[in-house]
Formats: sequence, C-alpha cells, structure tokens
Amino acid sequence: MSSQIGQLTMAVSLYSTGARTTGLGWASALGRAGSIVGPGIAGILIGLALPGKDILLLTAVPVLIAAACAVLLRRRSRPPVDVAR
Repeated sequence: MSSQIGQLTMAVSLYSTGARTTGLGWASALGRAGSIVGPGIAGILIGLALPGKDILLLTAVPVLIAAACAVLLRRRSRPPVDVAR
C-alpha cells in the first residue's frame, strides 16, 4: 500500500502532464506483476532450502537496481542549473 502512494507521488514529479496517465499505468502494471511473481520466487528459493541470508542477499539485487533507476530518473527530471547567476 505504501509503495503505491510513493509511486503516485513519483509519477507527479517525474512524468509530464501528457504522459502521466500512461506512465503511471505502466508502472502500476509492472508493480502488480512483481507482487504476483515475487512470492512465487520466494517459495522456490525456500523450497530449494537456501539459507535465509542467501535469500536476503538475492532479494537485495533487484532492490538496489530499482533504487539506482529511481536516482537516475530523478536526476534526469531536474531542470538544468543556471550557472550564469
């Protein structure tokens, strides 16, 4: 629930007005797909009898990739700084 609120907040700041609905729709669809696939993958990893530490390390990879993408999107959406002042 909280990630959807954060997603809506990011959409307002990242997408232009004309692309906001489409961008938010795609982001929501991918998020929902992840919430369906994620528990299945977790079940497979637990079924393989992997230690909890290894499962946490494996789940950290997509989180770090998502965080890096969010930082890149944020930097890309900022207006250029006027250095002439």
